Amino acid sequence: GGVHGDQDRAGPVGGAEPLEVETVLVTGSQDTVCPPDIIVPLARTTFRNLEVRLEEDDHLLSWTFPQLDWVHLLSR
Repeated sequence: GGVHGDQDRAGPVGGAEPLEVETVLVTGSQDTVCPPDIIVPLARTTFRNLEVRLEEDDHLLSWTFPQLDWVHLLSR
């Protein structure tokens, strides 16, 4: 129960198979809005081809966002 529900049983909506799309999840280790310990397991059950980048940053990725290689990320 609680705000986040039964996260250990969570998966793709409706029990669908994980998506095959290549996905990069960039999240901040200090994120208190979408804590990595909650969103990373959900992402792993939702996306089969997932790359997780846990950065020493906050929810807004204040330091990381401008440093990301956007050309590379958007051309994948």
